[in-house]
This record gives sequence, C-alpha cells and structure tokens, in this order.
Amino acid sequence: MFWSLINESDQEKILKGKELPWAEPSEIPVILCENRRNFWLIPPKKVHHAIPAAFVETYELKSNQTWDLILKFSNPSVLELARYSLDNPELPETIFFQVLDLKKTHKTTADWKEMGTLGKNARKLYTYYEFPLNILRLWERMESEYTDRWLNLFQKHNIKKNIIREIILYIYDLCFTDRDLCIQFAEKLSKNWENTRSPFPAEEVRNFIKQKRFPVSEKIQKNLAALKNKLGLKHPVHLHLPADLETESLNFTIQADSCEEILKAAEILQDSKRKDIFRKMFQEIKGKPV
Repeated sequence: MFWSLINESDQEKILKGKELPWAEPSEIPVILCENRRNFWLIPPKKVHHAIPAAFVETYELKSNQTWDLILKFSNPSVLELARYSLDNPELPETIFFQVLDLKKTHKTTADWKEMGTLGKNARKLYTYYEFPLNILRLWERMESEYTDRWLNLFQKHNIKKNIIREIILYIYDLCFTDRDLCIQFAEKLSKNWENTRSPFPAEEVRNFIKQKRFPVSEKIQKNLAALKNKLGLKHPVHLHLPADLETESLNFTIQADSCEEILKAAEILQDSKRKDIFRKMFQEIKGKPV
C-alpha cells in the first residue's frame, strides 16, 4: 500500500472507476481499478486541489493492518466481497469470512461462491435491503423489465422490507401474464396515490399478488371469514383462522376468569346452529364433507 497526493485530473480518472459499495453511505469509497484487483481509497468528491489517497494492492488484503484501514471507512457488503473474492481466487476465502465474522462450513462456502456470481439486479437489491441469498436468487432470475419497475416502486413509497420479501416470493411463481397484471396494478395504484398524503397501501399490492399466486387458498380464506362472522362467537370463546390451510385445523382459545365462564364457553360451542357452521368450515379447509 502506498499513499499519494492525487491531482485534479487524476481524481477525475479514478472516480470514473467502478465503486465497490462496501459501505452505505461511505465517507471514503473503495474505487476498483480496471483490472478488478487493486483499488483506491479516495474521498468521494472531486476537489480543485491535490488530495491524499491510498492505493491498495490485492495481496495486501492478507494483512490485518490493511483491513483495519478499510474498516475505518466502510462496513463490508457480503455480495461485493464475494464477487471480489471470485475475481481474485488467490486470496483465501477465510480472509473474507474473518472480516464478515462468518464461520466456514460447506453451506457458507457454497453460498459464498453463489453470491459472487449474482448479477447487477441482485446486487442492487442487496444494496438497499440486504436480503438473504434465497430472496436474491429469486430476484436475479426475474427479468430486468420487472425488477427495475418494482424496485422503483419500493423506493418511491418506502415499502417495508417484510412486505417486499413477500411480494418477491409470491410474484416469482407467477406466469408472465400475471406478472404483467401485478406490476400494472401496483403502478396504477402508485399513480393514483401521487397527490395523497396518507401512507401508500403496500399491503393492498401484496394481497393482490397473493391472490394471483394462491387463488384457491384466497377464496377459502374469504369463505372462512364469512362463516366466522355467522358464528357470532362471544367472550370467552375466540376463533383464530389458520394462516396456513395445510394445517387443516381451527384454533380456539378460551379466556376464563371463573367456572361460570368455562360453562358459558361450553354452551357456546355446543350450540346446534354453530355445530353446522363448524362442519362447513372444516369442509372448506379439507375440501370434502366431514
């Protein structure tokens, strides 16, 4: 590693290089040289005077002192380090695992190699949300015409990470026609919301996609909700509809503070009209008469 005073013209050349987003935001970015090996640590904005910068060569990453310097200015991104590791196989993976505090196992090693091969779509998504590999993998397999439009919506409306995760999981399994319908629905809703101060209804977008992904399940859930309303259950009996229909069960809770409330709960559950509704609910869940 060596330090140098970089004049104005050289600053411009360096800053045109490929930045490794090892920190978001970074006080001093890591600017990768054209050979994807060596890099500069240099202030992020061009100034009209010479500035100090550090030039780091690849082999120096084997030194803890080099990482001490880099880590003063950056919080390493797993994806970018994995890609850099793939481009520079002479560097042992254990160096990067140590920096990232990862334990070396067969799974982490396999995941590391796969992360290094992910394209720009996945890397861009990771820059904003740091999703795990299983989500990035699905995102990478989708066409850019969809991912760019979705990412624009996620950013525009500051959609929560957990909802974005669900959207990606649901939309990946849709056919091209339904993918088109979903992004068109979301963009139309976004346009209608431009002059509205209330929060963007991201859940409505998520639910629309979910209905496309699980049309039968969504219909059953609606039928169960209607039957639950017909039950007219009162305290101390409460019914919780299953989020996952594969369980084929209904969850009842009884909150009782006295023996009388337990007897009241038994009376509610033994009501003949309610028994018929219970049978209909299990018929919906199991898909056959019970």
